Amino acid sequence: MRRKRFKYVFAGKKEAEGGLASLTYAGLSLGIFLVSVVTAFVTKGNNGILFGAMGLAAMLFALCGFVTGLVSFSEKDRKHRGSMIGSLINGILAVIWLSLYLVGI
Repeated sequence: MRRKRFKYVFAGKKEAEGGLASLTYAGLSLGIFLVSVVTAFVTKGNNGILFGAMGLAAMLFALCGFVTGLVSFSEKDRKHRGSMIGSLINGILAVIWLSLYLVGI
């Protein structure tokens, strides 16, 4: 009886475009988060409305990146490593931003 042989080819597959976009959104949101934390520490919490607007924009970036990462899983014949990492990071950042927003820090 002949055995079935499975052949896997990964060399020709490219990274999913939505995964790269998701990682970009994660980088933007994480960068804004780090800038906001450092400036809040330096100014002892006396930041203006500009930093609140930046935080809201970063939360929207994280949510958009999460959705983009999930949608990119439907791309066929692509690698989904960036989609997984981007969705995970954006999900964590969205929860952090939402909790900061609800607590009111």
